[in-house]
Amino acid sequence: MLREDRLPLFGQYGAVDANNTIIGRVSAERFVLMMMTYIQTDRRGLFDVLAVDIDCNFDLSLLHEAGLPLPRYFVSRRRQPGDTPTFLRRPHMVFWLRRPVKRYRNNRQTKGARYFEAVRATLVRKLRDLGLTVDPKRPDLSKNPHHDAWDVVQGEYRDWSLDELRAALGGTLDTPEPSWRNTGFPEPTAAPKAENSGLTAGTSALTPHDRMLLEGFGGRNDFIFNKTRFHGYSLKRQGLEDADIARRIDQFAHNLNEERFATYSKGPLKSSEVDTCIRSVTDFVINRYVPGADSKDRGACRRKGLIA
Repeated sequence: MLREDRLPLFGQYGAVDANNTIIGRVSAERFVLMMMTYIQTDRRGLFDVLAVDIDCNFDLSLLHEAGLPLPRYFVSRRRQPGDTPTFLRRPHMVFWLRRPVKRYRNNRQTKGARYFEAVRATLVRKLRDLGLTVDPKRPDLSKNPHHDAWDVVQGEYRDWSLDELRAALGGTLDTPEPSWRNTGFPEPTAAPKAENSGLTAGTSALTPHDRMLLEGFGGRNDFIFNKTRFHGYSLKRQGLEDADIARRIDQFAHNLNEERFATYSKGPLKSSEVDTCIRSVTDFVINRYVPGADSKDRGACRRKGLIA
């Protein structure tokens, strides 16, 4: 569901309590964000998604009957006994934009950003017209559709342009409600002093050999995570048993780390860091990844005609 290639290389996630209520923010790299309950989906200075926080429960059929555009996915609280598969509990609805919208130019809000806010304000108003309780503020941390804390209901598996959303909403746009979040995203001003983030001075100081080894990834963690993930997808498509997949993922990641970064300036990652990647990949591949029409693999989805 997530457009992993569009997530920030370095962003924020929400630290939560036992009730999944955000109690703080933590800055981290992309591979960490993908494992957290609430995550930053917009890259710095851009709108990558149009997200709406709906603070009530309803059935998806309500939006179908009203003819409103459907997002790529809804991320909802866990269903209760008796709920239908399309019943949503206080969901985030998330539209991924086909083209990111630049927020500011020369310290002034861009026309594209004002257009974005107007489209979003119109969608919020139409949802309210249906009797739904909607937070007018833009959620800067979205519920992660890959996290076990939530249930996910797929809407229309596609990316949208603002023009398409405007047309689907009837063509006439509202004026955005004033909100501090309309003035900018409270993003980190600097990444931690680590080579892995891909955004620090430490990265720019990498040797040409280090850069060659990383193949454009944000750091060693990012490289290991993504290479292991792709390997795990391949294993799942082969129809192997879960135990065999887990064993091969573990072996692949540790071997890759030791062999790939043997000549890296800082050497291979610590085994504990590799194990963190392995746990995330293994859980996703075994419990959630489904090769074929419902696959998170974009190539498979494209061949099935689910995405352009």
